[in-house]
Amino acid sequence: MPIWRPEAIVFDASDTLFDPEPVRKRFEQAGLAGDALDIWFARVQRDGMAHAAAGTFVAFQDLSAFHLKSVLGTHARDAIDPTDGILKAFREIRAHPDVETGLERIRRGEVRRALLTNEPSELTSQWLERSGLRHYFEQLFDASMVMAWKPRPEPYTYAARELGSAVERTALVSTHPWDIHGATCAGLVGAWLHRPGAVYPEMMNPPHVQADTLDELAARLLHLPRW
Repeated sequence: MPIWRPEAIVFDASDTLFDPEPVRKRFEQAGLAGDALDIWFARVQRDGMAHAAAGTFVAFQDLSAFHLKSVLGTHARDAIDPTDGILKAFREIRAHPDVETGLERIRRGEVRRALLTNEPSELTSQWLERSGLRHYFEQLFDASMVMAWKPRPEPYTYAARELGSAVERTALVSTHPWDIHGATCAGLVGAWLHRPGAVYPEMMNPPHVQADTLDELAARLLHLPRW
């Protein structure tokens, strides 16, 4: 099946566009090892996806607060209010250095742009504002709008529909293989942004395009054949 130049692109946020390093540092300040952030995020994603697989829904902010207390209670050396510092650090997240150049290339290509995240859009809006990137996005979508976490098909098809784009002419940009897998299963073009250390599992649908920077990935998407 041919892959066409997208008329709309939806972007994942955490890790893909935004660097969670400020949160990692706050975890370390609370007495946790550097991988505690990854443990916390994996638990949040696991339970959110479990609800999605079961056809139920729980808000990201509820799961994140619950598992933050769990991780702190298990791994922290010092007692700490889980809302003190760590949750506030989420407001300090900024974009990766390559993001603005890539977004500008896509904007010049006259492709519609939106965020599509499991995190609440209120949070991702703050990340965009803090990084000076809000003007690049027409809309912000999150899992609560369809009461289903990615990688269920509903968030992807909802975003395409709201952008007025057919699913096969909508691309998802993400650094998470499970996200690419979900999007391609829903009929979208999968564009994998390969951040350092990431490995793409061979048992998942492969991405249609991939690159090490958003600018390079944008160029490859825009050079796909037109419909």
